[in-house]
Amino acid sequence: QGCADYLDRRNDAASRGARITPFRPVSNPNLHPMTTLITGADSLLGRALVAALGGDAVRALSTAESDLRDPAYVESLVQGVSAVIHLASLYARLATHLDDFDNLSRGTFTLTDRAAKAGVKKMVLASSLALFRPEDAVQFRVSETFRPQPTTDPEHLCAWLAEITARETVRRHFGVNP
Repeated sequence: QGCADYLDRRNDAASRGARITPFRPVSNPNLHPMTTLITGADSLLGRALVAALGGDAVRALSTAESDLRDPAYVESLVQGVSAVIHLASLYARLATHLDDFDNLSRGTFTLTDRAAKAGVKKMVLASSLALFRPEDAVQFRVSETFRPQPTTDPEHLCAWLAEITARETVRRHFGVNP
């Protein structure tokens, strides 16, 4: 919702004649080109990221066309990728809550595991402010001491499971405590 609110405010400002300067990555010939895989690229946030990053440097994957639980499929996706932005954990919804839990936790595990094995060093996982207590969410500040407090709402649990899965995969592959 935060992204949608931002885009609504930006569009309102543009309709009043304000000049909106889109984000453009800085071109630096000394940097190696990066290819970024974006899961959930058909979401509002995903479309904004694809537009901002643009061009051949993005592999955009919609939630409907992918099953991230399939290791062979995911291995083919992450080959030659420098970074992964995983939005599908927010947007993929299946027939039942059990299917959602399986898809999002196992899919996040397979994606992060295969990406790490392929040498991807940059991964971003989109999560949800719904994991905060309401009084914490108002502050929009997260410290390393924050501990999520998900409700039993399947959407909250799916986001929390994706966070735990990504954290433990990073810990296992890189020996760091994110």
